[in-house]
Amino acid sequence: MPATTANQSIPDAVCAVNSKKEPLPINAQILQTKSKDLHKIALVVAGYTSLCVGSNIPTGQIHLHERLLQEEGYKLILVPFHEFNSRSNLLQRIKYLEARIKDVSAPSERTPKIKSKSSGTR
Repeated sequence: MPATTANQSIPDAVCAVNSKKEPLPINAQILQTKSKDLHKIALVVAGYTSLCVGSNIPTGQIHLHERLLQEEGYKLILVPFHEFNSRSNLLQRIKYLEARIKDVSAPSERTPKIKSKSSGTR
């Protein structure tokens, strides 16, 4: 169910899970709710033209799309065309999406900043 956000960014699909990673029904009230127990997830399929030539790096347009969705409270799942094979069986595709949803809805751990060798006093 594609949903238009306030900043007109349209994900390919949206879903919501609670803190126990249980799926929630999608409706306007859920999409407008801001809660630590609710994870709004936007799925964006990255086709061939959504990645930089010769690499797996998303284009600037995809990064902008990601920032706009994050401002709306969504966590983004970028599904690259080469990782999601539409010819594989349905169960494999479901397992792939379930794993990605569990990864993105897990509590984020802050990683310590690494100091560069050039910084500091002489």
